[in-house]
Amino acid sequence: MVAKGSKNAKPKQPGFGDTKFINYSLSDEQKRELKATPYSAEEFTEDLDRVTNSGYKVSFSEDDYNQCASVFFTPKNEGNVNKGLILTARGSTMLKAFKQAMYLHYKLFEENWTDWYTPTGREPLDD
Repeated sequence: MVAKGSKNAKPKQPGFGDTKFINYSLSDEQKRELKATPYSAEEFTEDLDRVTNSGYKVSFSEDDYNQCASVFFTPKNEGNVNKGLILTARGSTMLKAFKQAMYLHYKLFEENWTDWYTPTGREPLDD
């Protein structure tokens, strides 16, 4: 056993702790609605400003496991109703994944994800 403060002690790795991921599966009707809604680069810029100015960190990543693009909304403020949750969205492109995240956050969940956590596995993409 390594003594506390020893040169050989491993630093504590950052982790998600009790954080829960909101992985919502869109219904077929919701997928059709989302796919049929045009989404421009200008709308993306406005929406990115909107969500970040509302107290969320937005992360973009390639998801090698699911072979898709992923977007994550993470609340930054302690008083945020969604603290301890991370909203996830996936798509064939970063733009489609972000569009889905905005749809989930504002339209479907009305900015409150607290009732939407369910453990899930891999989900089909938006398109």
